[in-house]
Amino acid sequence: MKILHVIPNYVPAYIYGGPVKSTHDLCRALCARGIDNLVLTTNANGKSNLDVALNTVVDVDGVKVIYCRRNFPGWYFYSAGLGKALAANIRDYDLVHIHSVYLYPAFIAALLARKFKKPYIINPLGAFDPHLIGFRSSFKKNVYIRLIEMHNISGASMIHASSILEKEAIVSMGVKTPVAVVPRGLNMEEYREPPGGAHDFKAKYPQLNGKKIILFLGRIDPQKGVNLLLEAFKLISAAAKDAYLVIAGPAENGYLRSLKRYCAENNLSGRVLFPGPLFKTDKLSAFYGADLFVLPSFKESFGISVLEAMAVGLPVIVTKRVGLAGDIKECGAGIITDYVSQEICDAVLGLLGNEEKRRAMGQKGGQLVGQRFLWGNMSEKMIFVYNQVLGQVKAA
Repeated sequence: MKILHVIPNYVPAYIYGGPVKSTHDLCRALCARGIDNLVLTTNANGKSNLDVALNTVVDVDGVKVIYCRRNFPGWYFYSAGLGKALAANIRDYDLVHIHSVYLYPAFIAALLARKFKKPYIINPLGAFDPHLIGFRSSFKKNVYIRLIEMHNISGASMIHASSILEKEAIVSMGVKTPVAVVPRGLNMEEYREPPGGAHDFKAKYPQLNGKKIILFLGRIDPQKGVNLLLEAFKLISAAAKDAYLVIAGPAENGYLRSLKRYCAENNLSGRVLFPGPLFKTDKLSAFYGADLFVLPSFKESFGISVLEAMAVGLPVIVTKRVGLAGDIKECGAGIITDYVSQEICDAVLGLLGNEEKRRAMGQKGGQLVGQRFLWGNMSEKMIFVYNQVLGQVKAA
């Protein structure tokens, strides 16, 4: 089986968040199962570009990747080279797996897949959701959906959702294409405590020594509920004098300035840290240094950072709008709240004051990841979907 993956950005462009790593991990897991994969992507890396070889196959952890130059307009991830690479390679592959919507790589991949009569799957990465469409740039998105995206989706053989929550959102859009749920996963060996562990993180930020640390890690974006978290922390800080909040991740400068301004206006600046994006051992050190993890998203199709937090044994607090909320509630790995600052505050204070409960939830979270969300299992499910699309198995 030969699968052609198309995604606007790829490792090491971690600035774009969890989907970049999870797509790479999926491809690695598929390669381990004997699937011949090729990834076509751009060299985009935020406002800069990756220092990678262009328009040629390179090996990235055993995955074949072709990076193509991102051209103007950059926000659309337009790439003439990617279109040429697709046209040159698509005939040699059995199926096209598209990881995005609203962007040029998804548009051209769907267009050429139809032209060359290749079946294709679209993974919207949580973006095809009526709540998120109305959350930001709704007019532009609705026009694009009517003119382009619905045609792409109706021509797809399958839609790949990462959770039941995402599937329900996609169906609510009136999509008639079948939707398969294949969650994202982790490689647990990547989440063992690094040599310095929590010490390395606290050495960089000595003000955290001896404090209770609440961690948010991900894209710092209104969709993630960061403003709501700060509202909750204003209440938390008054009740728990030893509580500190770490908000780690990439951010658009204007939004980050508004968050810092809120902290200054509410006397929180000394107790809220913005260390920027954290990768590899820095990220692990932050996880191991924290006491609990919070993701208060307005809408989150999955929540890969929540999975990472559970993998290192952290109790988690998420809103019921996070795709993993059902699994967390079922196994008792954390607390599910509504999208309300007071509920988040109460949940945080309840856990900060009960170390035994934090430890028990953390253990259950680690068990949940090991039982349900390893890439070995997820890749097997993905291969089943590929075979289903190619007509080799019947739908379960």
